Amino acid sequence: MELNSDIHFTRLFNIYFKYLDMIHLARILNNEHNWVSPSGTQQVNGFTQIHGFGYEEWLNSTYLSTKKYKYGFIESLHGRQPNYNLDRVYLFTYRNSVFKIVGAIRNIRVIPINERFTIENELIAHNQDGFFKDIEKAHGNIPEHENDRRFKVNFIVDCSSDFILDAKRAIDVSAGGLYNELGSHMIAHRMYRLSVLYKFPSECVHLIEALEADFLRDQVTNDLSVKM
Repeated sequence: MELNSDIHFTRLFNIYFKYLDMIHLARILNNEHNWVSPSGTQQVNGFTQIHGFGYEEWLNSTYLSTKKYKYGFIESLHGRQPNYNLDRVYLFTYRNSVFKIVGAIRNIRVIPINERFTIENELIAHNQDGFFKDIEKAHGNIPEHENDRRFKVNFIVDCSSDFILDAKRAIDVSAGGLYNELGSHMIAHRMYRLSVLYKFPSECVHLIEALEADFLRDQVTNDLSVKM
C-alpha cells in the first residue's frame, strides 16, 4: 500500500506518528478469570509452566490495591529503569494465532527494585490466605522459594489513573506479521517502532483504529475529526 494512496490511511499514519512516544504494547498471560486470579490455563515455558500460574494473573485483583495506589506485575516491564514513567501501556494477549488488545493502563511508574520487596511483603501480609487459595483453585504448585511465595510487583499507578483490563472489551487485531515482529516484547524504542511502522504500515493502522475504537477514544477522536 502506498502511503499517499488513501487519505484515511495517511491521517491514521500521522496520528500513529504523533502518539509514537506514548504508545507501548506489552504482552500478558492469557487468563480465564479476567485477571482477578490465576485460571490454570498457562502453557508458557519457564515459571508458569512449572507452577501453573503467573504473577500477571492478579492484575485485576483487589489484593494489589490500596486506598491510594494500584500495584501490579508485567513481565515486559521487568528490565525497565527505576521510576521510568509510561504515559500509556496497552496490554495484549496472543493465543491460537489470535492477537487481542485486552487492556490499557495510563501513567505507569516502574518501581525501583529495592522498594519492591517491602511492598510485596505488605501486600502478602494482608492477603496471604487468598494468594495460596487462588493458586490451589487453579491447580497450581506453591513455589518452594520464599521470595516466590508472595505477589510480585514492578509497577504502580495512582488509583485515579485509568486502568482498563477486561476480556469482554477485547479487540481482535488481524496483525500476524506485526505480532511476529513484536514477539513477546514491549514496543519502547522509538527507532524500532518506526521500523515496525514502515515495515507493516497497514497493520499498524489497523492497530491504531482498534485502539481508537475504545482505549484511545478520548485522545484520538479529536485528531480523527481534524481535516488533514
